[in-house]
Amino acid sequence: MWLKARTLAVLQGRLPDAYTAEVAFKLPVLLPANIAIVAAREPDGWALDVRSVKSGKPHLSGSVRDAVR
Repeated sequence: MWLKARTLAVLQGRLPDAYTAEVAFKLPVLLPANIAIVAAREPDGWALDVRSVKSGKPHLSGSVRDAVR
């Protein structure tokens, strides 16, 4: 859950007042670790991707969509 919250924090100030966030957890993040959080703008929201900087293995993928559509 921390990884989801940290990923959404990257979008602070750019999210609407109401939104839905759906994520899929892929692999656990073993601490200490360096991760890359990527949030790519899409027409109807954001695509999320979290990967290991060292190996490129995925840790989380998901999306954020405006709840009022």
